[in-house]
Amino acid sequence: MKQLIVTIAAAAMTITATAQSLDEGMKMYRYERYASAKKILQPLAATDPMANYYYGLSELELGNTDAAMAAFVKYPEDFANISGTVRVKFAVEGEAAGMQAAQALADMGKKKEWVQKRYAADAINYSKGGNKQLAVDWYTEVLEKMITPELLVATGDAYLQLPSGGGQAMTHYEKAVEKDPNNSLAYSRMGKLMYNARNYDKALEHWKKAQETDPTNPLPYRDMAMAYAYVGKYELAKENMEKYLQYSDKSMSDQYTYAEILYSAKYFPEAIAKINELKAQGLNKVEHYGILAYSYLDVKDSTAAAKSLENARTYFAKQKPERLFAQDYLKLGQIYLRNDIGDSANIAFSKALSMDTTGDRIATYRDIAESFRTNRDWVNAGKWYEKIYAEFGDKALAADYVWGGISYFYASAIPGIDTLKVLTTADTIMGSMIAKFPEQPSGYYWRGRINMAIDNEAKTGAAKPYFEQWLAMDTEGAPKNDRDLLYAYQYLALYHYNKEDKPNTITWAEKVLVIDANNKFAKDLLDWAKKKV
Repeated sequence: MKQLIVTIAAAAMTITATAQSLDEGMKMYRYERYASAKKILQPLAATDPMANYYYGLSELELGNTDAAMAAFVKYPEDFANISGTVRVKFAVEGEAAGMQAAQALADMGKKKEWVQKRYAADAINYSKGGNKQLAVDWYTEVLEKMITPELLVATGDAYLQLPSGGGQAMTHYEKAVEKDPNNSLAYSRMGKLMYNARNYDKALEHWKKAQETDPTNPLPYRDMAMAYAYVGKYELAKENMEKYLQYSDKSMSDQYTYAEILYSAKYFPEAIAKINELKAQGLNKVEHYGILAYSYLDVKDSTAAAKSLENARTYFAKQKPERLFAQDYLKLGQIYLRNDIGDSANIAFSKALSMDTTGDRIATYRDIAESFRTNRDWVNAGKWYEKIYAEFGDKALAADYVWGGISYFYASAIPGIDTLKVLTTADTIMGSMIAKFPEQPSGYYWRGRINMAIDNEAKTGAAKPYFEQWLAMDTEGAPKNDRDLLYAYQYLALYHYNKEDKPNTITWAEKVLVIDANNKFAKDLLDWAKKKV
């Protein structure tokens, strides 16, 4: 009798342990930890159809379609495993074959049975393509017979794939957490749904709830990382992505996502190191070349420009044309500029503009102009800033005019250029800026500098009214710096010297000496003034 009791107790413990393992394996699958799910479920699959089903799904998600099919066919009469074969059909033979098999599964069983429809709906819901509305209809029928948190989440996932299905998706996720307040997966889904609806506070609230109910759920950390990267909170993006890696399987795919976050978060050397590490481990994605190209663009060392161009050329050669967007061509133009290939840069920038569908083309123009300016290609920078004024009129900012004028001003020093022509262009731009933004001091200062370059001997006084206006303006928010003041003071001192205006020459020369006590030019003017009768 004692032996029998011990045997029964041992069997009960084994059943309990098996159930716990099955639950853990299913949870790993739902948390997209497919390698962990496979490891837990594979030993159970020989005796448990449900364990076999989730084991097969894990193989399918890992890209092992043959192994998945081999698992599913071991239980040819089990609706769940039959639905696994339907998923393989979707993956291997396409939408038409998948839908035909899903319909055949839904038609199995007796009239009042519903389990087959639940798994047929799952097969459509979680496969690429297929009639998602039909999946919703079947889920709805099943929910009339039985309601579980898992079914509610699945129905929400199906609604999410329908046009304007977000409201119904949220309703089903909310019902799931009503039935199971600790359903971390449902909270994760709610967070992502709210984020996509741009309700960021609610998204954060749901993601934090997902973490509280199950801190080992990696999904909210990943979604939060991507959200933070998108809004420019890069430290938080990196922090959440590292937590995601802590709780995920750290698969190659997971680590690739980490590399993408590192790039988005502007950790460029780290992104490069991670991509090269993954390549060394055998993961070779077309997108690798894009991340390397764009990361090297922002790395400042002697070999980075050439590496950026090499990877960009490979990326554009290998990537499908429909996967190349305006921002890619904008980056390509910047890479050409970094390698001093200005003509190719202009072609790439023009392509970026032709593809820009954001409705904010002025921002692209600014990016292009700034790219030329950063590369000290002053003529092209000036031309692109001019395009902003010409094409966008009132939308142009004061800074657009300032940088346009400054670009042509600096271009005047390029050997062989028509100096007077580019300075006149710069003066015209600054004149337009002053007319449009008369309260902006920078317009008067730079028009003074430009006319100072035109009247470099300070004989006509061309710069005088602009410097005087600038000096008279209140710039408390951005105090005038000594370098700028010296340009104005020295020009005005020289102008009055040329006019033999002794009092004003002394006034401006003394202002120079307040800033630069050893300024020889000012001392010479004061010596002249002392001798002047």
